[in-house]
Amino acid sequence: MPQDIDTTALRDFRNHYPIGLPLEALTIRPFQCSQDDNLYPTHPSQSLKTYHVYDRAEFDRRELDGRDDECILSQIRDDRPGGRPRAQSLIDRVISRAEESGRPIPCQLADRVHRVMLSDTYIDACGNYYRGVKSMQFLESDENMGTLFSPGRTNYRVPDTAFDERYDGHTYPVPNVDFAFLAAILPEDMDKIATERRRARQTHQLDQAGRIFTLID
Repeated sequence: MPQDIDTTALRDFRNHYPIGLPLEALTIRPFQCSQDDNLYPTHPSQSLKTYHVYDRAEFDRRELDGRDDECILSQIRDDRPGGRPRAQSLIDRVISRAEESGRPIPCQLADRVHRVMLSDTYIDACGNYYRGVKSMQFLESDENMGTLFSPGRTNYRVPDTAFDERYDGHTYPVPNVDFAFLAAILPEDMDKIATERRRARQTHQLDQAGRIFTLID
C-alpha cells in the first residue's frame, strides 16, 4: 500500500526514472486459483522486474514547518546522512520561541516523494502465470535496499567484500490481494522464466510443491 503522506505542499510529479513498459500496455488478469490465495515468484532473481511508473515530486519548503516529517533540514532537525545532531536544549528554545510568536520554524531543505509501480512474474498453486503489479509511494529519506524489491524475493550482501556484491536469496509466498492488480505475463516472459529457473537450480532448491526456492547450503 502507498505510504500515507501529506501532499498539501507537494509540487507536481515528474518522471524520474526510465520505465520499461507503460502501465497501459498490461492486460489485467483476475486471480484464478481456488487451491491457494498466494502467488509465488517464478524464480529468485529480479531479472524480469519492470517499472511502469517512476515519478518524483518535491515539497515546497516554504509551505512546510521545520517540525514536519517532510522537512529534512531545519533549525531543529537534520536527518541527512552525516547530519549533525541538534542539542535538545537548543531545540526546545527554538520551538518555544516559535510557539510564543506564532511563527513557523523555517524548513531549509524539503524531502521528495517517489511514486512507483513495478511488476514481476509469479505463478499460483494451480500453475497460472501472472505479472503482479506493486504500487508504492514513499519519502526519499525513507528509501532503503528493500524499498523497490519485488515482493516474494530476497537478496543478501556477500560478506567480507570491498564492494556491495549481492546474491539472490530465498523466495516466499505473497497473498494475491497484496498487489495493486494482476496482469497477464508478457509474450517474452515464459522463455526468460525458463532460463532463470534453470540458472537457479545451480544455487537453489525447490520445495516438494515446486513453489518455494531456498538456497543450497
